[in-house]
Amino acid sequence: MKFYFNGCSITQGAGFDDEKLDPRIYPNLLATDYINDASGGASNLKIFLHTSKAIIDNLADVYIVQWSAVHRHWVYPTPDTGIYFGSGLDPNLPNDKFIAQYQLLNHDYGTIMQLIDFCRILQDQASSHNVKLLFVNGLVNWSNDINWMKDLVSDASSDHARFVEQMQNNMELVDWNLWIDPWNSMYESKLDVAEDKLHPGPNTHKRIAEQIKDKLKYD
Repeated sequence: MKFYFNGCSITQGAGFDDEKLDPRIYPNLLATDYINDASGGASNLKIFLHTSKAIIDNLADVYIVQWSAVHRHWVYPTPDTGIYFGSGLDPNLPNDKFIAQYQLLNHDYGTIMQLIDFCRILQDQASSHNVKLLFVNGLVNWSNDINWMKDLVSDASSDHARFVEQMQNNMELVDWNLWIDPWNSMYESKLDVAEDKLHPGPNTHKRIAEQIKDKLKYD
């Protein structure tokens, strides 16, 4: 079977000497015939669009999608220029104050609801194209706990219960059987670190590879 991988720097192999070519990262532990379309700093929108197009173009038999942090965004002031919107205020980077203001104005509730939509669309596409699909939590900080949802919408001016109900209803439409450990991100639950002392290391990648293998065998 041919595999297609997408995600952010984790799936790209950041922190490893040979990055995408390093034999210790989970795509290389799972497949020899594959496409690794992951890129550092990728937003979930980018991951979704590239994966959706790959399914439409019938590029693979198995699609492994590693979701990134919900606050990551990109804007493109020119066709060959991209500006990364990450977290935090870094005075050493251009547009730092603008990016910080944007993040303050862009609530996680909306981006999480968007991620749920991405999952549902890819689920439907995978089913209609008769291909396998799995999701990996790379950097998503979320929970299915009701108290977590209440805290998430606590700064809404009103209708807190309605926002929680909407999230619950939408989460019920996600096929959680397609997920590898959905509520624990690969980054936060990492067993070790790579050479850069930041990204998940070889033991973490090995664990993810084994979990994906088990899920594919079960299915």
